[in-house]
Amino acid sequence: HLADCQKAALKLCRERATASHESALAKCRERFKDLGFGEPALQAVLGWVQDLAPVIVHFDLDDMGRLLETDEFYRSQSETKAGEGDASLKDNEANLFGDHYREAKPFERVKYAALNVMNDYRGVSKVAKPDDSYLVLKDVRLRSTFTAGESTGRTIDNIAVLDKYAHVLSQYSDAEIKGLVGVATGAIASEREGGLPTSGASTLTLLRGSSEDCTNEWVTFGFPGLAQRSGRYYYEVQLFAGCSSPQVGLLTPAFQRMPYVANTQGVGDDAQGWAVDGQNATLWHGGSMRPCNHIWPSEKPDLGQTPAATPWGGGLFGNPSGRSQKARVLSEAIVVGIAVDLDIRTLRFSTNGEWEEEVAFGKDDIPEGTAMFPAISFKGRAAVMFAPTDLKHAPPEIDGGKFTQWPSTPGGLVRIDCPDLGSSQILNLHKEVQVHGEVNLKRNVQRLVANDKYRVKPKTNRSFGLIVTNAGICSGMYHRVGAHEGKPLYKTPNGAVIFWDPKGNLWKMNGVEKFTSCFGYAAADKATPEEPPRQGWRLPDEAQGVMDKTAFQSAMQEAGLKQEDVDRLTNVLKSKDGSLIYRVKGETNLAKEWQKIKDPPLTAEAAWEVAIKLLQAKILKDTATGVGYPQLAKMGQVLESKHPYDASRFNWTREVQLKDTHSMSVYFASKCCTFDERTSLTISAGGLNKNAVGPGTRVELTGSSGTTMGTLVQRMGSSGQTYKVRLDVGEGESPAGEWVPQQGEKVEALKSDGEWTEAKVTGIFAKHDWYTGKETKSYLVEFLDDTKKMPCPKKDNEIKKCWDAGLGDGPKEFKAPPTEGESFALCTETVKAAMVKYDNTKTVGSEIASFVLDASCTLSPITIGALTGSGPAQEQGVTQGWSLDLAGTVMGESRQPLANLLEGVGGFFLPPKNAKVQGGRLNNKVMTKLLCASFANLTEVVKRLNEGLRDMKGVTLLFKSGVQAKFLPEVHVRYEGSERVGSEIKQFTSQAGMAQQQPAGFSSFWARPKAPPKQVRPDGFVKQGPAQAGGVRGDWVVDIGKTIELNPGKEQALCEEVILENPNVLLGLSDLTLVFKQPNPNKAAVFKGSGPPDSEKWRCNELPGDSAEFTFSADGDGVNEPDRRWGFWAFVLPQGAPRLSMQTVDNLANKWVEVTTRAIGIDKAPCCERDEWDEQRLRTLCARHGWEFEWMTEDGERRRRANERQGFFLASGQLAGVREAAEARAAVMVQNQV
Repeated sequence: HLADCQKAALKLCRERATASHESALAKCRERFKDLGFGEPALQAVLGWVQDLAPVIVHFDLDDMGRLLETDEFYRSQSETKAGEGDASLKDNEANLFGDHYREAKPFERVKYAALNVMNDYRGVSKVAKPDDSYLVLKDVRLRSTFTAGESTGRTIDNIAVLDKYAHVLSQYSDAEIKGLVGVATGAIASEREGGLPTSGASTLTLLRGSSEDCTNEWVTFGFPGLAQRSGRYYYEVQLFAGCSSPQVGLLTPAFQRMPYVANTQGVGDDAQGWAVDGQNATLWHGGSMRPCNHIWPSEKPDLGQTPAATPWGGGLFGNPSGRSQKARVLSEAIVVGIAVDLDIRTLRFSTNGEWEEEVAFGKDDIPEGTAMFPAISFKGRAAVMFAPTDLKHAPPEIDGGKFTQWPSTPGGLVRIDCPDLGSSQILNLHKEVQVHGEVNLKRNVQRLVANDKYRVKPKTNRSFGLIVTNAGICSGMYHRVGAHEGKPLYKTPNGAVIFWDPKGNLWKMNGVEKFTSCFGYAAADKATPEEPPRQGWRLPDEAQGVMDKTAFQSAMQEAGLKQEDVDRLTNVLKSKDGSLIYRVKGETNLAKEWQKIKDPPLTAEAAWEVAIKLLQAKILKDTATGVGYPQLAKMGQVLESKHPYDASRFNWTREVQLKDTHSMSVYFASKCCTFDERTSLTISAGGLNKNAVGPGTRVELTGSSGTTMGTLVQRMGSSGQTYKVRLDVGEGESPAGEWVPQQGEKVEALKSDGEWTEAKVTGIFAKHDWYTGKETKSYLVEFLDDTKKMPCPKKDNEIKKCWDAGLGDGPKEFKAPPTEGESFALCTETVKAAMVKYDNTKTVGSEIASFVLDASCTLSPITIGALTGSGPAQEQGVTQGWSLDLAGTVMGESRQPLANLLEGVGGFFLPPKNAKVQGGRLNNKVMTKLLCASFANLTEVVKRLNEGLRDMKGVTLLFKSGVQAKFLPEVHVRYEGSERVGSEIKQFTSQAGMAQQQPAGFSSFWARPKAPPKQVRPDGFVKQGPAQAGGVRGDWVVDIGKTIELNPGKEQALCEEVILENPNVLLGLSDLTLVFKQPNPNKAAVFKGSGPPDSEKWRCNELPGDSAEFTFSADGDGVNEPDRRWGFWAFVLPQGAPRLSMQTVDNLANKWVEVTTRAIGIDKAPCCERDEWDEQRLRTLCARHGWEFEWMTEDGERRRRANERQGFFLASGQLAGVREAAEARAAVMVQNQV
């Protein structure tokens, strides 16, 4: 689901990208042609970008991984506040997407990613840091936009969408395009190749080398499952340009395997191997070198070019192998032929089909009965060909027979590298992606590609500590501090321990270093018995929620439970001594027992909450009594975070609302603290309290028919979020005079064939009947389609106003005509809209029984009167009372049928079918005129809706839940009849506002700023009344001028000078409309607290008004230090309450937190993780969100793609023709464009 701002931005980008793409496509074709590529290559590139090129997000696991363990979304910088410059980011996004994101919420803002256009398994070098991992996104392409580099400084003309990319492609350099063509066509070509054997005897296996990444490491690969002792076999190895130090040949099964260990000994470097090395004109066996005539063209890399120029170069990603980059590499591709006769024990090699006369190795070199299998040691890229159809050269016919295919080998090229993986280092700029809408970690991430450093981390850099979460006093960072009962002992800085208990055969944790008791326990994991398990920890019953029995029973009775149910719950959940109630007790719990209650008045969770609130109320009461002010317990309100708050990213806002006050005091506990300034508490106060608005509040209303002003009459609905507003009475419009055709005017006249046709009035003739006193007129007209311009006489009823008369004078908004009585509107702050489509199988009337008209609701006069059956409207949440947006419906997808339905309303007819109208007969001007006529004749419109629209199929209607309301900081309070103002308001005070600061350098008396005018405020209330019902509180002021204006005839009693001098004269007045206004309509941040405990930093000045918002936001830091995450605890009191000492506040806070924390308990299972990212933790993270997992190595990506191809082959049932089909498709596209 996309927000409106996101939809608008994407629509704008697609419109502009379509035009830019079309204009750039021809130049792209010419450029590809100049570079030696054809149309298939261009289409392959555009198809690769559109469908396959990975969209990725780089991140550092050490910094961000823990947040991914707790969050459900990938967050943008706007949400995390990670860095400064949000204003400049908004300006940049305005250049890219218009102003659609200017006022967007942080969650709605763009998320930035990168297009891995070169399919580099390491990610995108221009944005990646050396230790970065990355996420591969899915299902985001349709709502993404693309740029040829970083979007900063670019405009919307540089933006592309997935299928309109040519103008961005035109910004690529020649080197980038050449590399991109190779990757895009390689992705297709690899489907044709045999791919990597991943199972069976033909499995290609890493034998030596620290990684399977042959582009970064000198490694040894082989096929040990293919070992043979007899037979004559031939196969080929293709070495691609860039290969370094290749040794091609055979190994025996006795060759010692040392995978994932750096090693420079390969094929031929011991007695178990035989190889040819044409770079050095050498044969290798037993570690000794023999000369030969195989010469493979080689060169040293051009050290003047950047490492990015070589696809295996170091650059940002380094050179993990440590091998010198000055080593010679093949300057061209070489095909090495290998012919072995295991019966007579001979081995021959060829280079590009050229054989030496002498055998390379014979009986003296190959022991009798030796089994051999193909192998290669090298750095670079290579492929093995076994099948006769894939060989580049024919097998030799020497030594008395033919050589055959090696048994059990696959067909196609067996790539030892991955040809559809490229290097992002050739890119001049990274190709940025802007993702519009959410990135849900479950739905929008395909896989995690983890940096290989987490797999090969040396012991010197490893941590053996543990991080425990959701374990109350035992949560925190544990270090190994010794041994206990033969297994590791772990301890936190606060003294909590994890230890092994051999008697119970359990791992245990305790809040203190005491081994005879425990707080939690878990059985050892069979896979890792020597360390504490990660999951499966159990906590004691008392840790999962416990409270006083008396409080529990009182709460259950207050909640409305029968006494027998209260007694049963108490007996099942009570402690041994009967004084406490457990939320969880053994194998049962409150939730299970609650299900046995018949028709409970509330849920188990809500009942436990009631009990907690009773406990908290008792604590407040005891504190208030202790300070000698019992009423304090009912005056104040406590707001707090968790203690400690969660080490995850979150943001929440809670409101405090006090009665009968115009200011509030906040007392913080001395323990208040956050891990750092990036976790903070912000208090906003003052302004208009929307929850308190009521009758008399002024409202600005915006509907489909425009904007108007009104006064709130009533809050409606169970939630009070629907408002009935009385609209202000307008001056109204004078009725239009009767239309009289004028000489030369364009009209429509009736032809003899019955068609109304455009004509011009050329003559007007009046005839007066002296007997009746009436005057009749006749006209001469010329039909505009008559080339002879013959005048035709027409009577009054044969001529009418032309269809386009006054089209340019249409209104910008549509309203029902004002009624004689009062007009009203139903409105909400958040309006819901539903575009409802009825297909050709269902009529509108099968769901909607009637449309009704309420002419008094000028902004939404037509509503659904009743529903008769299910249908698409109700599926989208539409209910009885929703309004039909007539303008939006008529101007929408069903313009034609709605125009036909409403034609003739108010005397307006559509243009004749033969009329030539710019933009068509139903252009916006025509439809505007039709709407004007419709809104002026709503009774007829509703009749047609009920009689015609309800019978229609295949139409689209727009419904809205109401009119949007914006509350204004003004209330008109009405004291009816004899009701006096003083019956509600205790007294008024008159006081001046704050004086403006005098500019520096001015001291003369005439330069002194004027004192601000006095303001009259209510000072206390006697009882509830119309002012408080309307939302007036102690910080509101009387608007004397508007009060005088709304009470004609009472100017003398409302003299401004008298009221300012003695405002209490207002108390005796009745039959009066008193106007109040809020001088500070918007809540403003008045306090921000963060960091360590500090009585000065955690001190808040007096808050204005009777309501405030507490917003607490965290970035997830501090998982290892719960003491620094204590959070905040605040007690808010109204003006006039007694001052509290710090000791009183702390005693109250400590008791409150202790009892509340104990009652809430721990509701999540404890988790014990290693203090580092190992494979098990990574796979646990992936399992949490449903991701695939992969190490950041070429072999990992290569094997993943090989498995994908196997699935592709199995699904399609054929192994060939994929590339041919792609090229054929591209050829068809070219033909179609021609």
